[in-house]
Amino acid sequence: MASELRVDRIIPVNGVPTGGGGGVIQMVHLFDDSMTTTTSSYTDIFTADLSITLKSLSNKIYIVATIPYVQNSNSGGSADLSTISQLVRTTSGSDVQLTFARTRHNSAADFHNNHHHSFVDSGFSSLTQTYNLQFARTGGNDTAYANDSQIVAMEFSG
Repeated sequence: MASELRVDRIIPVNGVPTGGGGGVIQMVHLFDDSMTTTTSSYTDIFTADLSITLKSLSNKIYIVATIPYVQNSNSGGSADLSTISQLVRTTSGSDVQLTFARTRHNSAADFHNNHHHSFVDSGFSSLTQTYNLQFARTGGNDTAYANDSQIVAMEFSG
């Protein structure tokens, strides 16, 4: 005998905490092996946006993202290289910045680091939400490489 359980909302055993939500309803993620930038304009890390369709407009989305990157100092001498990144939600064709990260590196040696982003999104007017990470080099003449970047979005019951 087979059975199936379907739910639109998960409530913890002890009830929903005051001002808090319940459990995770769904999780989606994207992963990208590599992206290179030599420009000061933001470039999407993922070729396709991360899309999540909510079960209810009252739910929340928790987004966690990491951009491991390398700044190469190939120009000789001391490089002054800055990188920036942002987590964006695409709304009506426009990117809305949710978080921002920046690093600056002034050395002749290569530099390995991470940009981390986390954000709780809520107050939706549409069930489908889309997110992406964007990355840019804002200073120096050398190349910045984003390797093994990932973004995870989790829907929580409101």
